[in-house]
Amino acid sequence: MGDIIIQRQQEAQEYHNSATAANKLMLWVVYDHPSDYPQYYAARPWTHDNKGNYRKCDIVILASTINSVRNLLPHGLFRIDKQINDPHPIVEIWL
Repeated sequence: MGDIIIQRQQEAQEYHNSATAANKLMLWVVYDHPSDYPQYYAARPWTHDNKGNYRKCDIVILASTINSVRNLLPHGLFRIDKQINDPHPIVEIWL
């Protein structure tokens, strides 16, 4: 898998802040037991650059409950509920 697993909220906050400082919008996508981590809820950040490109980051938050994942997300984000066209494992997106 090769992902860096975030275990503390401060780590997620620092990663988020560095992306923002580089003028990248960071989205945190929360998944319900995704295929690459079927035993966990997961949150994976994606960046959006000024050219309109999205890139999945190589870090991930893993936890046994969705609330535990939410508690590790960076502060100051707001939630967007799952949209009808989102793939099944997506639960919500945080901006």
